[in-house]
Amino acid sequence: MLSSLDFMLSQIARDEKYIGLLESMHHQIKIRYFHTPRVLTDNSLCFDPEQMRLWWDEGRAFAKKRFENQMRLAD
Repeated sequence: MLSSLDFMLSQIARDEKYIGLLESMHHQIKIRYFHTPRVLTDNSLCFDPEQMRLWWDEGRAFAKKRFENQMRLAD
């Protein structure tokens, strides 16, 4: 049962990204997707507020570092 739910959630996430990409092309907007360098969880139904805050901080720091590196390469 959980594997079916996990499959459906991953399909929904993939579809939402694809819809976002199509919308951005329609409105001529560039979208940047950032992914953390590791898998955060295998069970998206578990929610620990403190762990979630740490994940947000980690993701924000990773995206900031990656964006700064790209800006240096563009100069």
